[in-house]
Amino acid sequence: MIICRNCFSDEALIQFIQSDGFEGTIGTCPICEEQNSKCFEANQLQDYFTQVLDLYEISETPSAFLLHERLQNDWRIFNPQIIENGLEILSAIMDIPNWNQNLAKKWIIKEDITFQEEWDRFSEEIKHENRFFITTPYPDIPFENIWEFLNNVIPINTKLYISRTNPPGKRYYKKNMGKPPKETTLSGRANPYGIPYLYLASDPITAISEVRPAKGQSVTVGYFKVLEDLNIINFRKVSPFELIFHSAYEEIVNVSTLNSIITLINEKLSLPIDPKIANLEYISTQYICENIKSLQYDGVAFKSAMGKGINYAIFEDNKLNCYTTRTQSIKDLAYTIE
Repeated sequence: MIICRNCFSDEALIQFIQSDGFEGTIGTCPICEEQNSKCFEANQLQDYFTQVLDLYEISETPSAFLLHERLQNDWRIFNPQIIENGLEILSAIMDIPNWNQNLAKKWIIKEDITFQEEWDRFSEEIKHENRFFITTPYPDIPFENIWEFLNNVIPINTKLYISRTNPPGKRYYKKNMGKPPKETTLSGRANPYGIPYLYLASDPITAISEVRPAKGQSVTVGYFKVLEDLNIINFRKVSPFELIFHSAYEEIVNVSTLNSIITLINEKLSLPIDPKIANLEYISTQYICENIKSLQYDGVAFKSAMGKGINYAIFEDNKLNCYTTRTQSIKDLAYTIE
């Protein structure tokens, strides 16, 4: 079966197909009808899809889907305009006798129980047993290679935002929007007690959401500009193909382990914590962030639990400048219950 790069949406997979080392001919794709596209036999991708499909297992749970639907829901691998051909494309890629029976079954992503158990052990030890001389967590996982893979450069002149709730009748100014004084710095999800970091967001609404103001309150939003490129460890969702085609693939164990690490750390960094227990609950993620800081990275990025954007914890604020502030009044709030 002939397909082309336009049959897919995954950027890493498309770049691989477009590379000079991948065999194909320029023509019109019989599946998506894209003209002047690099066309090739679908089973050329079999080895790579086999590694991705190893993330999944058959299941009868309500969250299970047919395999091509699962891949699309999790990673948006296929071009959404031809998703009805996803089953046919997957069948042609996995050109193995009797393999097609798997296409009628429903699948879920495998849980890495071992990884979660080790995190629980590590968290318990660093919170309640040993604070400074702990048993190294995940001794077989090459974290330095993983951080290098997750490094994302935020270029100069990028705009980032911070928000602070105003005291009654007052507001904040540019000089007040940087890191807090070390003498008054409390424990944060990334920073230890007494070690201030600068917490920023990708957009003003996310920045405001993070301080959880009440209806009728006013906030000051600080507008920051990046003065030098920032090397940020971004705990984003990683496409399996992004890792498979990366030069560090052999050193990073496997796709399943990597996504377990990203998902768990992103979840722990994003999760709202009761202030009464925050001093203890944040210690595990502080340890991870201090490890990243020791390797000369500029900060970490993680999904906001309060807004739709991205949060940043910047270790040092000398590569950013707050160039203006604006006061905003909170007109309404939105809640979701279950």
